[in-house]
Amino acid sequence: MPTYLLAWNPLYWPWSKFVEAHGVGASPKADEWRTSNRRIRRGDRVFIVKVGQPPRGIFAAGHAEASPRFKANPEEGWYVPIRLSKILNPGNQPILLHSGLRSISSKFTWAPRGSGIRIPDGIAMALEPVRSSVANDQANVLDDIKAFEITARNLPETERQALLKSRIGQGEFREALLSYWKSCAVTGVASEPMLRASHIKPWRLSSNTERLDRYNGLLLIPTLDHAFDKGFISFADDGRILVSGSLSNTDKQRLGISESMKLRAVTERHQKYLAFHRTHIFEQRTANPLLYTDAREQARVRR
Repeated sequence: MPTYLLAWNPLYWPWSKFVEAHGVGASPKADEWRTSNRRIRRGDRVFIVKVGQPPRGIFAAGHAEASPRFKANPEEGWYVPIRLSKILNPGNQPILLHSGLRSISSKFTWAPRGSGIRIPDGIAMALEPVRSSVANDQANVLDDIKAFEITARNLPETERQALLKSRIGQGEFREALLSYWKSCAVTGVASEPMLRASHIKPWRLSSNTERLDRYNGLLLIPTLDHAFDKGFISFADDGRILVSGSLSNTDKQRLGISESMKLRAVTERHQKYLAFHRTHIFEQRTANPLLYTDAREQARVRR
């Protein structure tokens, strides 16, 4: 399905006007959006990206109701009628930030000067699952940090900060993975901005020691990181990739996932973490909810 990116700058069209036009918090309304692209057709997918002042990123998605039409008023130009099915308030809700968009594609223009730029099919395909899960992912990070703050009150500040940074793949943990892997653990891609530092055993289910353990981490390009985090792939003890049967051959090809892939430098110290991932994450789409409940309950009991 053709997918297009429309730009919104609150400097020129305030949020209150946006809410009024599109029915935020109520039944979605159709409204016209100015575009420089006359090729948009009924049913095409549209994403709206906030540009200008931070936070910048995608915060709304929907579809075109019809092809663009020329209007003389209020401002002369071409307008496409759209209806938005998902809208987040960039001021207080987790949107798909510009940094995350660049991890999907660093070459695509995520802050266009005009509206209606077509998103290449491969990028649009990668964008869809990320968009649908980003709110849950960012909410999980906040939940983890809140629970951690309850249990970490007596830790030295330097240790507490190191543990918090490890949750978002930064700080000492990321540096340890860069030192160990030096590039993507599977593909060998060495561009640091394109690499994500992630835990094999989820951070919230790990002990403080495990949270900083370089052997509980993989350095991966974004597509492999997302597939690993969501349980579509895992790895055997010898590093061979395991691919979920729910991924079609076409999807695997488009995502760049091959059955011949493997971790380049797996050791025995990785194996207990990989075993956990295979048992609780792989083909589960997320860790066992009971485990997550236990982690939250442990935090509550320790208060």
